[in-house]
Amino acid sequence: MYQVCQFRSPKMLPGGKVTVNNWKLLSIEKNITFSILFTIGTSLIFCYLHYSDFSIFSETLSMIITMIAYLCKLTNFISQSGTLVELERILDNPIFTSVSKDEEIILKHHTRSLRIITNIYRTLCILTVVFYFTNSFIDSDRQNGLKLPLPAWFPFETRDHYYKVYFLQLVTMIVAVWFNLAMDLLLVKLLALGEAEFEVLKHRLRNITSRDEDEKIGFDHLVEKRLRKCIFHHEHNLRFVALTENVFSLGVLVQFMCSVLVTCLNGFYILVISLKSVQFVQRIVYSSCMLCQIATYCWYGQVLADS
Repeated sequence: MYQVCQFRSPKMLPGGKVTVNNWKLLSIEKNITFSILFTIGTSLIFCYLHYSDFSIFSETLSMIITMIAYLCKLTNFISQSGTLVELERILDNPIFTSVSKDEEIILKHHTRSLRIITNIYRTLCILTVVFYFTNSFIDSDRQNGLKLPLPAWFPFETRDHYYKVYFLQLVTMIVAVWFNLAMDLLLVKLLALGEAEFEVLKHRLRNITSRDEDEKIGFDHLVEKRLRKCIFHHEHNLRFVALTENVFSLGVLVQFMCSVLVTCLNGFYILVISLKSVQFVQRIVYSSCMLCQIATYCWYGQVLADS
């Protein structure tokens, strides 16, 4: 994610070496953006042509909103590249990396639940893609031929070039979902890490007067040294949380609004389709993915605020 978004320059890599050509990565980023914009454009035309059919309209509109949210998040993510570099430097500070065994246990304990939640979210994203692209074969129209995974309009007969268009939409959606998932998981992990660091700070304050056998300095000097370290740790963690908020706040706001709209559209769409259809299961999985995304934002944001 960092490499494709051009966050790492040659000077930032260990030893000043470049393992991947930056121009090629920039080309990948442009191609991905163009593919998403092209998909949004064709979907908008398709949505306009079928505005009288509510089921088709809501399905197309929900996909358009999802892709717009992804582009907004990606644009904001790239624009904050300098802040992300500063975040990485803060995490490399010895105040975060030099921890005792007890503090390491605290960090692992407060980030253990993150694996379960991220695996659930990742699984829902994968299932959403699978259902979208298998449904085009299962729910095909005998008169009009195979159905495209993503509703879109093309200035040619799609039946003549079905598999080419299918492959284009498949690659576009997989890349978009992968990058969107990467940005969401990065945010959640940073929030969980910020909360865990505050718990480490509490542990250090509780044990500020404890004395190890190998420490031979005076008690007052020892307490003063540890208190300075705690103050330094607190200031750096506050800076870390503030930078995380600056990087992701706008993207999360857009994603939150779009996820709520998509969930509402999916709810209406579920009411007008058959319960036995594949589309019903597809929409349930898609809505579950959106709800899991919103719940993850809210949960870890509140946990960090409480800490």
